[in-house]
Amino acid sequence: MNNPFSPKLKTLPKMTSGRIALWQAMTVLGYKKQYHEITVKELCKTAYIARSTFYLTYKNIDELLMDMEDYYLRQLIPIYDVYVKTNYLNRQDHFCSDTIRYIQENRKVFYLFLVQQPNMRFIQKWKILIKYCLWENLKKDDTSGALAPQEELLFEMISGEIVTAHGILLKYTQEETVEDLKKVLNEGLCFFGKMYTLINTGQNAQ
Repeated sequence: MNNPFSPKLKTLPKMTSGRIALWQAMTVLGYKKQYHEITVKELCKTAYIARSTFYLTYKNIDELLMDMEDYYLRQLIPIYDVYVKTNYLNRQDHFCSDTIRYIQENRKVFYLFLVQQPNMRFIQKWKILIKYCLWENLKKDDTSGALAPQEELLFEMISGEIVTAHGILLKYTQEETVEDLKKVLNEGLCFFGKMYTLINTGQNAQ
């Protein structure tokens, strides 16, 4: 069975200075106003590029946002792949640390999409990516590959917890507080791991 959560993330062409400038400008303006209030004119003015350059790359602002979403989520795939090939349920601490490190390196964008101006499309894509990796790790070798209702609920809870937790982590910069929050996240994922094991033990016993 094919993975039912295959993420539909666009593979972008080679990054150009114009694309980078537009993304940086979008991030700056996103902290000041709603996405739908940002115009191509002010975006280009902030990016110091001509409007013709924008339209060579994008049809509209929303298409630019989708490119940003897909690009930053795609960079998580190599991190997640490491745990797809190992026992994810016993590696939550490393899984969290590597993800947090990447998000901190791109803090402005993730803070914008998760905290400053929550981007529900970005959040949903991220949850699907997490579910994809969970399925690859836990269900790929299953004869049917289908999720039981309990597993579907657990996948939703795990993906939701991870995305929400990273949004909360981004609100704090004090190292001690961040470490405490990471511990809570790790414990939560350990709990979900135990729940998954319990669910499957029960199913196999039937």
